[in-house]
Amino acid sequence: DAAWRSVLDELRQITTRRGAQLVLLSSPLLDNDQEANTRRSEYWRFQHLSRIAEEYAKEHADTVTFIDLGSHVCTDVACPDGDIVRPDGLHYSYEGAVRTAEWLMPQIEAIAAEVRSRSATR
Repeated sequence: DAAWRSVLDELRQITTRRGAQLVLLSSPLLDNDQEANTRRSEYWRFQHLSRIAEEYAKEHADTVTFIDLGSHVCTDVACPDGDIVRPDGLHYSYEGAVRTAEWLMPQIEAIAAEVRSRSATR
């Protein structure tokens, strides 16, 4: 945990040095059918690092934002609406990447607008 927090500290220092906001994303869950291809320790690690990132963002809310990508991305190979976001349960298809970007970009743009607004009032 300390090593990951140290990495986050360094990222925050580099990113925010000139006023930018560090944005951290949670890791989407791995598809259960694909779990056999991933050691359980790695699956646990993804989730654990996401929890630390979320805690870190809360501790440094003035310079760090956490976006829960994991709750957005379907955990099944096919999403309820039939889209296939991650055909192998891990990597994004082209369509899955586009769908995820369409969800993610407005949030990043809103964060950037907030940072610009804060900078303008200083």
